Amino acid sequence: MFRNNRSKLPWLMASIWLLIGQTALAADNVPSGAAPEVGQNSFLEALTGGTPSLDLRYRYEDVQQNNFSHAAVANTVRTRLGYETGLWDDFKANVQVQNLMPVASEHYNDGTNGLTQYPTIADPRQTLQLYQGNLSWQGLPDTTLTIGRQAYILDDERWVGVSDWRQLGQTFDSLTVKNHSIPDLDLFYSYVFHVNRVYGPDARFGSGGTAPGEYDMHSNLFHASYTGIPGVKLIGYSYLLDNSNSSVNSTATTGGRFEGKHVLFDEVGGLFNAEYAHQESAFNNPAAYGFNYYLIEPGATVGPFTAKVGYDVMEGNGTNSLQTPLASFHGFNGWAERFLTTPASGLDTLYISTCYKTKDYNDWLGPTVVKFIWYDFNANSADLHDGNEYDAWLGQTFYQHFTLGLSYGDFRADQLSSLANTRKLVLQLQVKY
Repeated sequence: MFRNNRSKLPWLMASIWLLIGQTALAADNVPSGAAPEVGQNSFLEALTGGTPSLDLRYRYEDVQQNNFSHAAVANTVRTRLGYETGLWDDFKANVQVQNLMPVASEHYNDGTNGLTQYPTIADPRQTLQLYQGNLSWQGLPDTTLTIGRQAYILDDERWVGVSDWRQLGQTFDSLTVKNHSIPDLDLFYSYVFHVNRVYGPDARFGSGGTAPGEYDMHSNLFHASYTGIPGVKLIGYSYLLDNSNSSVNSTATTGGRFEGKHVLFDEVGGLFNAEYAHQESAFNNPAAYGFNYYLIEPGATVGPFTAKVGYDVMEGNGTNSLQTPLASFHGFNGWAERFLTTPASGLDTLYISTCYKTKDYNDWLGPTVVKFIWYDFNANSADLHDGNEYDAWLGQTFYQHFTLGLSYGDFRADQLSSLANTRKLVLQLQVKY
């Protein structure tokens, strides 16, 4: 149905706007003596009474990787401008465009510029790219239906996320339904026909450039979460990915997640997260396999301080392994990003994370955030120690809208020969309204 998705989405959005405009003209041309429907706003009121948005982010990124003779250095500025209309006759529209430009000479491989003598920093130049463009309808009780290009997050983004650490981010061309008719139960469904990945539409990776910067697909995402038990969140999901141009990422994954939080006394609290999922090859995938995913993550909070210990298992058999192609990769398995694709032997990860977050100091100085994470990586199906990593983050917010952040990741490889020692330093300033 949507084989040429990149060309069809603009026509789809244009048709949606034409339909809205024609209906609006008909509504606004009601004879002056006719009484308006109760609670109905005019199209002009909805259009002019919306919410604009601005997201501006400068980033300096330095990557040193010991299998390259040159370090990669990128100075880029991302700009996002958006507008969400008010509600009119149960409809609402949202449009957001983004622009990404280097502000100095390019000394990095962005996946499209051909500078393969440098390590990869996947922030390719883009001019006025449509980041979001969608129409939502709320005509049914406790239900929202949205069609078009969307940015949405499911749970901790292990399986589905927007990857906003990278400058372009990830969005989904999809039809989405959200429902909360039953108290404390949120239901989510999305039919995804195209994924706009962080690498940009022109990127190609892998042997012969086979791994695309975008995914054409016919995929179904099912998700449910229940919060009716105090301090507990129960989650179930099934993600059926039929990937037309990356068959190795065609999979069926079904699982469940438990999130618990309990105040013990005063400012001391207990945390516990656990998750299990089973993934099988599906649809046009040339392989035949079934792998499991496990997560156990206990933790504690003491005032502004949070500490967690986690054990994360992604199974593999030496030929194939469990994959998460729609995830927000940066938040998992190290900020040096050496495990964006799960190794064929799988990956077992032990980690310890600490976070200190203050409250607002005053009207202009917001919270300070300090994070430290240590990782130990091992192969799942082989007696191999893949390496260790140390990560650190310092962030400071000013006047609620300005954030200055400094990130450092240091990965030291051990027995997995395909990896390399990698150090990443990122300095960024973000302005968001």
